[in-house]
Amino acid sequence: MGVRIAHLIRSDRADRPDVLRDAARCGTSSVGRRGSSSTGPVVHGFISGGGGVNNIECSDVEPSLSARKLLSAQVVRLFELKLKAKRNQSAILLTSPLFPARRFLPEGAQEHRKTRISARSPPSLIGKQKLDAGPITMATAMAMASSSILEVPLNNNTESLELDLAEFCGGEGSVEEIVGIFLQEKLPAKFWTRAAMEYWKRDLREDAISLANQGLQALRDQDRPSECLPLLCQLATYAINISRGLPTYKLEMPEYDTVPPAQPTCDETLTKAAHYLNEASIIDSKNPLVLDARALSTCLKLAPRVLPDPRIGIGSCFWFLGDHKLARQAWERSLVVNPGKASLGARLLLGLSQFQASKDIYLSDEAKFAAYQNAISDVQAVFKMDRNNAAAAAVLASHLLTANNWATATKMAERAVQYANTSSTLVEARLVLARAFHAQGKLNEATREYKAAAPPDRFSLTPILGVAQILVARNEFGMAINMFENVLRRQPSCIEALTNLAALRTHLAFNSSSSNEASSEKTKAKELYERITRLFATRLKNPSINPDDEGIMPPRIREVASDPDLYIEVARLSSDTDINRAMKAYRQSLTVREDLGKPIPAMLLNNIGVLEWKKGHLAEAQEKIESALAATASAVVGDETEREINERTAVCMLFNLGVICEEAKDKEKAKDIYERILLRHPEYVDAKARLALMYLTEKNFDKTNALLKEALTSQTGNGELRALYTYFLIESNQIKQARDFTVATLKDHDKSDVYALCASGALLYTQARENKAVGPEASLDRASKFFRSTEFFEKALQLDPQCAFAAQGLAIALAEHVISPSNVSAPSSNGTLAADASLVRAKNLRDSITILTKVREALNDGSVYVNLGHCHYLRDEFDRAIENYYTASKRFYDDKNVVVLLYLARAWYQKASKDRSFAALRSALTFVQTAKEHHPKDGAIAFNLALVQQKGLELLVDLPPSSRTLAEIRTAIADAQLAQEAFGELAAKPAGTVPFDIDIAHQRKRYGESLLRRTSELSESQEAYESSEMAKVERARQERENERQKLAEAERLRLEEIAAKNEELARKRQEMQESVATWYITQSKSDNESDDGAKKKRKGGGKRKPNKETGITIVPDDEVDEASEQEDKKRKRKRTTKKQIKEEQTNNHSNKPLSNGEDERYNSEDAKPVNRSAKKKSNKTFKSAEFIEDSE
Repeated sequence: MGVRIAHLIRSDRADRPDVLRDAARCGTSSVGRRGSSSTGPVVHGFISGGGGVNNIECSDVEPSLSARKLLSAQVVRLFELKLKAKRNQSAILLTSPLFPARRFLPEGAQEHRKTRISARSPPSLIGKQKLDAGPITMATAMAMASSSILEVPLNNNTESLELDLAEFCGGEGSVEEIVGIFLQEKLPAKFWTRAAMEYWKRDLREDAISLANQGLQALRDQDRPSECLPLLCQLATYAINISRGLPTYKLEMPEYDTVPPAQPTCDETLTKAAHYLNEASIIDSKNPLVLDARALSTCLKLAPRVLPDPRIGIGSCFWFLGDHKLARQAWERSLVVNPGKASLGARLLLGLSQFQASKDIYLSDEAKFAAYQNAISDVQAVFKMDRNNAAAAAVLASHLLTANNWATATKMAERAVQYANTSSTLVEARLVLARAFHAQGKLNEATREYKAAAPPDRFSLTPILGVAQILVARNEFGMAINMFENVLRRQPSCIEALTNLAALRTHLAFNSSSSNEASSEKTKAKELYERITRLFATRLKNPSINPDDEGIMPPRIREVASDPDLYIEVARLSSDTDINRAMKAYRQSLTVREDLGKPIPAMLLNNIGVLEWKKGHLAEAQEKIESALAATASAVVGDETEREINERTAVCMLFNLGVICEEAKDKEKAKDIYERILLRHPEYVDAKARLALMYLTEKNFDKTNALLKEALTSQTGNGELRALYTYFLIESNQIKQARDFTVATLKDHDKSDVYALCASGALLYTQARENKAVGPEASLDRASKFFRSTEFFEKALQLDPQCAFAAQGLAIALAEHVISPSNVSAPSSNGTLAADASLVRAKNLRDSITILTKVREALNDGSVYVNLGHCHYLRDEFDRAIENYYTASKRFYDDKNVVVLLYLARAWYQKASKDRSFAALRSALTFVQTAKEHHPKDGAIAFNLALVQQKGLELLVDLPPSSRTLAEIRTAIADAQLAQEAFGELAAKPAGTVPFDIDIAHQRKRYGESLLRRTSELSESQEAYESSEMAKVERARQERENERQKLAEAERLRLEEIAAKNEELARKRQEMQESVATWYITQSKSDNESDDGAKKKRKGGGKRKPNKETGITIVPDDEVDEASEQEDKKRKRKRTTKKQIKEEQTNNHSNKPLSNGEDERYNSEDAKPVNRSAKKKSNKTFKSAEFIEDSE
């Protein structure tokens, strides 16, 4: 299968600034110069009479108040001139990050030095950067402000996260969460400015400034200084807005209106704004495009009719600054003012701008087509007026190339190469010429032009891809892979390089002679397709058009995503290892073809049907195969070769349909399909094999033999046919013929036939195990066959280490101890040799279980679980044996395999005997009864059923009364009576009609009679035991009930006592609160009277006199406080012992009052007026002035 090569990249390159610039220079010599960066500010308009502003220097010295006011007024004036906004839009203006890289301070601030703000442009030139590298335009900012949804790209633009900032802003920790997301994804400046703007709009100014500052620091840490420009402008805007509400001066000792010390002044905030603007001017101090626009504007103002027309240059400046609308207006005005050849450059630039507009993914198809038509019309008009115009010739050559007009395209490209006057035009012309040669199959000429189109000073993608594709066409795959990988090292997301490299590695994966190399190439191809499919999730969004739009896939990626063959290659790579992925890829290819209106290939439907069959979805698989057959029948074929291919495809699909019908149990339809195939193509061996297998399942050995012999006659060495014939001989019980046939297969056809080796090993093993002869010769024969069978299994594993059948054969041989070197039958006198043999047998069983466990992971078959059950059974691990038997019976045999059911019964029987469990024995009885239902006339199953029924009574007789119940005894007696009847019937049958000795049935019957004679005594003793036990249980239950009632009564009394105590405490607490309230009122009155008296005393002077009535001397409160403080100081001077400290702590804890919250509040309030004067005095004595100021 050939390598699918992606389409060549259309390299018309009309969207590049180089083409526009050079095209402009072809028409006029006064074109604006490109700046050093492609992200310069946009010139929005010119204001006549606007003079320049002098350069301003500012230092740390605070500027005058008038300078600050002028700064604020000048910024507001700039915003109003730029936006022509109304008063009610001021909030949007001030919160939008629209400050340019340069702002203009008034002339009064020139005396301040140190940091310089450059103001090379007039106030009318408002700067703008590209979306991800500078300030956002007003249109974009207002569109963004209209929606609070911010879509954050994640994982390199493969995923996105929508943040509803309306709900997010203001929440606790919201700023930290946003910062964490932005830092993790390393987002550009536009996301920081957008989030900060949303906080500012909601009057969360501190959060907005914090977010902007953190974004600024993040961009600095990430070494992205050019992107700091919008955040610096936004912070300057915020600072100017905040300054309007700040004080301009702080009084040193205000009497009433005190400004907080931390409150900044207007001058301080404006100084911050100036610093932000200074830093912004350093980032983008000059823009040649703006300077060119100023010069051209001046020229146009002085001489409106001058030629070359300055309007062409002005339009070019607008274009490179990002305002395409104003650029087109300038060029259209040039056509009106100077029609004809004087405006040749303007018409060419208009055509190129229309060509650029036709590639706008957000336009409708009609608008794109109209723009393309206008572009070609303008460029053709230019070329007619000047046939030596290289830029026009290059564009027309690209247009003719898309129309498959190779000769004319080559002629126009050669004209462009010969007359190109700029390097970029020459590169574009050579690329078009190379693509024309490439399309015509002139690989040498194409290679020459591709290499000539690759400029040595920069990395050019299109020439490298073109040369690499030529290398693929020449089968030089190694060099082509190297070139594609070099491209991906520079541009890891280049979709063209990824697609070509993936297709090339897929081709090598399916055509390599080395299996290791093919596997390596397949892995690399899968990884490349994973990268391609991740790129399919890329979306370009335009929030200014529709904020909720999911975005549009980029055109380059969309062209690859719409290639249905790409998904088929992904499916081919995954069909062997990942069916779900292959199915998804095939369905994607089908969907793409349906969307593009392309015909659906029959093989695509067939492949989907086969995968559905592999997944077990038979109905869906049959539907797809039938659709594929219908597509084949209706296909239009041409010559005889196409007709033959179509017939082969139809036969293949018909065979697939037969297989699906066969698996869907529609045997008759499957037979009819196979017979129809054989009527049309008798040599179709696969159909004969499937039909023979169907006859084999019906035990129609004659037809099976006839069909297989016919197939083997035509294809004697077909390994699949020989394997099927071996299986037929074994199933028809022709063991010797099967053995001879496998030997012939290994000897005459293929010594490495794994199936023949496994079949030979299995046949030899079976013959050895079924050899029951006695004697040394028979023993040697068995040992020889066992050994040879293991040799066959080992050789099969050498050829195919993943062969589960051979591994299982060796595991069985180990478990049955037929290949162990310690297989000794005669024990020694001291039993040492027998013990060693027992250890070896146990080790072999463990090894067998290990092997079978690994086989179970690879082979989903019931025989593996059955063999695991056998191994656990031999180790007396009956629970695990039952688990494996049950899984095999339930999952694989639908509880209809009698042999597995008897294995289950046997395991439950042994478990019941070991654990002396009547319940386990009942489980064994259940499985034997189920087996009996499937084979009611089988004598062995009847004997096993009777044996299990008799075993129940035997088990209960030996159990103590505490481990059995009367109901179980009665059930066992009923089963034993049925067993007696069964043994009687089996003993009455003639010898040889049952697979056991008749005497065994007689013995079992006599043993059952002895058991039944003991049933009456057994029942009576069990009934007496249970009666006594029931009485004991009843007494114990009554005692527990009495005890419970006593405890409940005691608990009730305790709760009542607690409730009474609580009521008493509540009553006392209420009385105490009332008394305290009364005392408080009385004390307050007495304190007020004492204060009044003390004031009068102070005014009169004199000594304190005792009360005449009581004889008590009244001391003022402040003197009492002083006295108490002196006493406290004396106490503090005394040395206190540890014992005294402990006693004081104990007294403090014991004297603490029990009070609620009201008492505590009361005490704290009552203490304040008493201690205020004391605190002030003590502070004056011991505290410094600084500490006093802090305390106050």
